[in-house]
Amino acid sequence: MKDSFGREIDYLRLSVTDRCNLRCIYCMGEEGVEWKPHGEMLSFEELERLCVLFAALGIQKIKITGGEPLVKKGVVPFIMRVRRIPGITDVTLTTNGVLLEDYLDDLAAAGVSSVNVSLDSLDRLVFQKLSGRDAFDRVSAAIHAAIRKNFRVKINAALLRGLNDEGIEDFALFARDNGVCVRFIELMPLGAASAYEMVSSGEVLQKVSRVIKDLAPTGERQGNGPAVYYTSPGMKGKIGFIGAMSSCFCTTCNRLRLDCLGRLKPCLSSGLSRDLKALVRGGADDAALKEAIRETARLKPEAHIFADRTNAALRGTAMFKIGG
Repeated sequence: MKDSFGREIDYLRLSVTDRCNLRCIYCMGEEGVEWKPHGEMLSFEELERLCVLFAALGIQKIKITGGEPLVKKGVVPFIMRVRRIPGITDVTLTTNGVLLEDYLDDLAAAGVSSVNVSLDSLDRLVFQKLSGRDAFDRVSAAIHAAIRKNFRVKINAALLRGLNDEGIEDFALFARDNGVCVRFIELMPLGAASAYEMVSSGEVLQKVSRVIKDLAPTGERQGNGPAVYYTSPGMKGKIGFIGAMSSCFCTTCNRLRLDCLGRLKPCLSSGLSRDLKALVRGGADDAALKEAIRETARLKPEAHIFADRTNAALRGTAMFKIGG
């Protein structure tokens, strides 16, 4: 399946819930949000049907997201069924790590070998300030347990100037000493995040280079995302940079996003979407659903518009709604 610019679309980010057990200040905040009723979300059966159709159209890799996917009852058996769909070669998980350690064995049995853990600070107090919860010890324990169980672990750290950017060097040393990829993400102005200032990848690279000498790009692509990776002789892990604001990696974008309400988005920064739930529950057959998916892929814009802070689509979007 190709979009109108000839990009091969083979990756789907699939949100199973808008619920989360943290209250990160740049996402939903301590005051929380108004949850959507469960009946408005796609059921696992509906999601599985759509995954079969996505696979038939060329989707090979699926990332399970939320909210926090592990708060959704039945998510691991669902992942196992998705992993068995013909054509699906890789199913991975993005999580905040709070519940991860309890599910590692079941995830491995389901065919998951890679997890992305969102962790914005290695300092317990800073973590608590950012996330609204005192859960750092649980997240840290889960990361180390995943490493011991031979999962590929990527840590995603979103940097907010003046709040957690003093911990950049600590993350770099953690990547050096542990077999994980630490990926620094430029904060995108989505919803509540628009109130905070991002830290550019170039600035982060300068700080990382102070504590890790001879750092150089690997020239490789790991996983399905746009990160640029660096390493140094003797490092056990790698450093990654996702420069959504300072650089445009859209020429290689290969993804679609399906939120838990059944809206298929061709681009995170765009207000465009297609309501697949309405089609599914309206009795649409597989052919009609496939054509709706293909049409949405063709609507994929050439490049993101994160730099346009006046864009209403950005102000009204929150990552927990559409999948982090």
